[in-house]
Amino acid sequence: MKFSLYLIGVFCLGCVSVPDLEFIIATNDAETYPGEVKDFERAVESWSDHLDFTYHIEISDNDIGLGKVIRVDFVDMSKELFLQETVGLWDYNRRIIFLDICCNDLIYPISLHELGHVFGLGHFANIEDQYEVGSVIVQDADTYIMYGRMSPRNMNAEISPLEINLALRSFVSPIQECKYEAINRCRDQGRQDSKR
Repeated sequence: MKFSLYLIGVFCLGCVSVPDLEFIIATNDAETYPGEVKDFERAVESWSDHLDFTYHIEISDNDIGLGKVIRVDFVDMSKELFLQETVGLWDYNRRIIFLDICCNDLIYPISLHELGHVFGLGHFANIEDQYEVGSVIVQDADTYIMYGRMSPRNMNAEISPLEINLALRSFVSPIQECKYEAINRCRDQGRQDSKR
């Protein structure tokens, strides 16, 4: 029997463009899954060691879901409208990370993976894999956290230099954001001047 757990992410490059993030975890989830919450926080800390951002994890039942706020839900994905093999999901449009409670011993690597999507990374794949459009083809892809499935080779993986480098390229710093705003203002001003 083939063992595959899939990690799904709806991602976009440069999903996060701010230096500080707020994650909200429901009070009930925090009380029911304290170890899993600690594993998620450890994954956020691992990413923050490599990318220039600060974060705050709030235990709250307020569902703000705007701007820099990302909700983290611990769910039994086999009971949801998900594929039964799915163990994690980053929903960019709703700004929610879903983590499967049935895989509580894997919350740390699953969180690393889903946070990779938050920071703009797509899935990694081997050339011989059936991979989705937008996957990054790398040798030994199944040893990276951004491989699209949990495998014995990536369950204990940490964030690799390649993943850090790619995330840094898609991660927009506040300085870059200001430059983009200034460029857009100049371009818009030029358009207004040419209409006169």
